[in-house]
Amino acid sequence: MTWNKQVKDASDKLAYTLDNIKWGSMYTTYLNENKDEEKRHDRCRPASVPRGLSIMEAARLFAVQQIIEYYQGKAAPDQAGYSYMRHSVFTAYSLVAQYRTEIGEALAGVDLAAIMALDYAKLQKAVRYYA
Repeated sequence: MTWNKQVKDASDKLAYTLDNIKWGSMYTTYLNENKDEEKRHDRCRPASVPRGLSIMEAARLFAVQQIIEYYQGKAAPDQAGYSYMRHSVFTAYSLVAQYRTEIGEALAGVDLAAIMALDYAKLQKAVRYYA
């Protein structure tokens, strides 16, 4: 399975689970938060530098990796960092803190180590050429 298929499958499983817990679309809102952050980040990319990941691929990668990090026990983000950190980090922590059991069930069978081994910077350098 390709890296982007692994990440999309994990993202879809989290969406199915977290978007159906309450009335709100918690995962979709969180994924959109990552997408907006990546769009802002991408604006700093010089036009001469090609993008290896689409905005959506990068957003999914960050969304899934952040949830896995906190699910696997990473310490809570420091509140003092809120003004300069990606706000989606705090959302990810909050989702795991509230729905750890449901997230664990959603990610059952997913190769978490393979997803965590994916490197955003290296994937961005893997420029695609479209015919």
